[in-house]
Amino acid sequence: MARQLISCSLFAVALLLASASIADDAAATLSQDTDRAGAIKQNQNTWEMRRAAAVQEYDARMAEFQAGELPANVAIQANTRLLLASLELGIPDAAVDYDRRASRIESIAKKNLELRTGTNQDVAQAKSARLNALLKAYLERTAD
Repeated sequence: MARQLISCSLFAVALLLASASIADDAAATLSQDTDRAGAIKQNQNTWEMRRAAAVQEYDARMAEFQAGELPANVAIQANTRLLLASLELGIPDAAVDYDRRASRIESIAKKNLELRTGTNQDVAQAKSARLNALLKAYLERTAD
């Protein structure tokens, strides 16, 4: 009988220690999940700020490009940065928006060439950037 009491007592102590350990593990897991969720939210906020900055940069560069104050490659680079920021956030139609903006850059380059505020190189770079994006999209579709 005494042995049974001792065995039950030892079992009860082991059970208490195990449940305390499980509670500690659960608290640690909850803390890690909270930390992970916080990091994800912080990354999301960072990418949203980067995209907002990319939009501002694109708008500013396009105004300067349209006025003939910048070469096409600067507008193309701003458009590419905006695409990358949009893709990172998973924005729907990011590629379609990129193509629309690239088409606008190309048409402005042609207009600037006619007004003699742009160069043939600007037109070629704008056309090349747009065709490269279209070609990549085509190749990605055929690879799937």
